[in-house]
Amino acid sequence: MSNLKNRLARLEEQTGGKERTIVLRLVRAGQELALPPESCDEILADAGFSPKGGIFVLDFLHVPDGLNATQLEGYLREHVDEICGWRRHQA
Repeated sequence: MSNLKNRLARLEEQTGGKERTIVLRLVRAGQELALPPESCDEILADAGFSPKGGIFVLDFLHVPDGLNATQLEGYLREHVDEICGWRRHQA
């Protein structure tokens, strides 16, 4: 854990201490979503998720397999709270 803290401190130092946002996406091994990660981020942002500073985890582990792009968009909008977790309300 201290190794991670040291790396984060170095990154802060390199960026001049500016507040950074780190978004981690959890996916199952081999899971392929019908949309690229950037599109998923945009859909989640439209649904109310707006990370500003800090570390956020997006949990795609329970997204059903085989959804097409339209179905995936609907699923993301409907399950934004589950995917973005409790940090969504702190952003």
